Amino acid sequence: MSGAACDLGKSSVEHAAVEEIEGCQGEAASAAHPFGSRPQPYVSTLNLPSPAQSDKDSAVVSLYRRWKSAYLEPSCSGSESLIRTGHDDNLTVSEAHGYGMIILAMMAGEDEGAKTLFDGMYRFFVAHPSEASSHLMAWAQDFQCIDHEGRSSATDGDMDIAFGLLLADKQWGSGGTINYRQEAIQVIRAIHKFDVDDSNHYMLLGDWVTPDETVYYPATRPSDFMPGHLGAFNEADDNDSWLELRDATYSMLLAFQEKYGGETGLVSDFIVDAATDPRPADQGFLEYNDAHYAYNACRVPLRVGTHMVTSGDARAQEMLTRLNRWAEESTGGDPYQLRAGYSLDGTVLSGFEHTSFAFTAPLGVAAMVGSSSQEWLDSLWEQMTTESDGVYYSDSLQLLSMLVMSGNWWNPAQVSCPDSSG
Repeated sequence: MSGAACDLGKSSVEHAAVEEIEGCQGEAASAAHPFGSRPQPYVSTLNLPSPAQSDKDSAVVSLYRRWKSAYLEPSCSGSESLIRTGHDDNLTVSEAHGYGMIILAMMAGEDEGAKTLFDGMYRFFVAHPSEASSHLMAWAQDFQCIDHEGRSSATDGDMDIAFGLLLADKQWGSGGTINYRQEAIQVIRAIHKFDVDDSNHYMLLGDWVTPDETVYYPATRPSDFMPGHLGAFNEADDNDSWLELRDATYSMLLAFQEKYGGETGLVSDFIVDAATDPRPADQGFLEYNDAHYAYNACRVPLRVGTHMVTSGDARAQEMLTRLNRWAEESTGGDPYQLRAGYSLDGTVLSGFEHTSFAFTAPLGVAAMVGSSSQEWLDSLWEQMTTESDGVYYSDSLQLLSMLVMSGNWWNPAQVSCPDSSG
């Protein structure tokens, strides 16, 4: 789900010196925006689950503690932090690293050790650079903490790491040993150089994809589209190309939804010919179930939803309204009827008839958009507060989704510095 082992066509770049970038001043002794403070109100047209706010916060904290105990641990050297995935031969992957950095920055205040753990994750990120850029992370490390399967990056991990660093700047300030904002901007600029196509229309699959990769270069992974992240990147680096990229990708995905998922709103794990004639990838294009709504595309409602709740963007609401209508109607309003993989027409994939919070939880975020879906939203929330899968991937998506659904998500571009400077 996170990357590919391919030869790199781009030359390696060294860790170049950049101009000193000023972030939030000082180094806060405690979280400036502690969990539960909800520093950014959501748009008023959205629903939240019905339980009292204190109960929603408590449910998030409870899942966070279980997630932290199960997956957050010291690196092999003991001086860094990582998220253990336990998937195949990988101790961890950059996708997990990005999730962890965002979660820690958002749970600060509730977890007094969040900054120390975040800084440990930052050190692990720096210690495992991609071959193409020292500001991007090699996508996979084995159980000896050694980069393997090709020292290339995966776009989703790169983007979440950058977003996590921007959150850290607003949470703790950049006046300490780590200038979070400067580090974030270096990652953001590397993303634009290596993870975006030359026409600035879509996200590439990772820094290993070059124009010479005639199969993979025209392709994109819809779950790498993070419109809220792109707005934060634009604010941090004052580069309108991020907003142009956001517009182009929204247009592409809305057209794809209409043509291939008109009755469902579903999108495929991978899309080919993204800039010219976007259509589902063939099966076996890169991973598995590539033509279907499977374990990559299941993140789309969460990725688009984080933009929706903080912006009210009409395009996000259009995408999620279609998805939510299908999910509620196809299950009769029973979240236990959601399954772990679908063809784009809504048919359950053979062998994926089980439930998974990797699918259920992001659809809970989509349910926030439905003015008539309060009962459905409450049913999803109730299931999420009483159960979990006990698997790194779905537990992480469940926690991120519950952060959004509880009203606790915020975008660093729209929140003040700890000391209101910078």
